[in-house]
Amino acid sequence: MRITDGSPEERSFLAVYERPDGTVTAVLALNRPRAFMRLRRELSSGVPAGHGSRSG
Repeated sequence: MRITDGSPEERSFLAVYERPDGTVTAVLALNRPRAFMRLRRELSSGVPAGHGSRSG
């Protein structure tokens, strides 16, 4: 798991779960609904998720 935006200390973050090759397999967010939904849609459609995206 890699936090791509925010931090747990801020109680607002976006994290991605990745395979060793960098393929995103899941997303997790707390108080980042826009970024979460965007990455979730990309993941479900098969489009590679943006790795350091900062929206939300």
